[in-house]
Amino acid sequence: MTPADAILMAVTPVYLGAAFCDVAARIIPDRAPVALLAVGVGVALLAGPGLPWGALGAGLAVFIGLAVVAGGALGGGDIKLAAASAVLLGAGRTPDLLLLTALAGGVLAAGYLMARAVLRRLPAQRCPMPGKATGRWRHRCAVVLAAERRRIRRGAGLPYGVAIATAALTLLAQPS
Repeated sequence: MTPADAILMAVTPVYLGAAFCDVAARIIPDRAPVALLAVGVGVALLAGPGLPWGALGAGLAVFIGLAVVAGGALGGGDIKLAAASAVLLGAGRTPDLLLLTALAGGVLAAGYLMARAVLRRLPAQRCPMPGKATGRWRHRCAVVLAAERRRIRRGAGLPYGVAIATAALTLLAQPS
């Protein structure tokens, strides 16, 4: 197992957990960016002598840039997750991270728009699960659909942590 594989295996559960929490509650727990930041600093320290100034600078630039440019379009958890991902990937791969995040965000937005159309057409109590689904799964599906209907009515934002996690994991899975 290469060091890159070990890093990917270590951070995949963190990214998946952050994406899941973002979808379920539109919140990214602080422990996810903190864990990614710790791994990123460790990787940068092991990669060469001295402090990881390049990686930390990339993370700081992403944090400040997104906070200023997003102007409320992204939540604080999304910005922290993107900044920690920039530290993990390093300064050289940060532009790729931002580009892939934007592309994944576009796909996410298109999927969300399609889901909106489907949710608006479904009867309130209807759950589009196969006939063999148990009552417990049908109930969970109904709860999720009800929550998404409320989010759609409120005009809630996208779970952008999904796009950030997708972009970062894609880059980590590729050799640098």
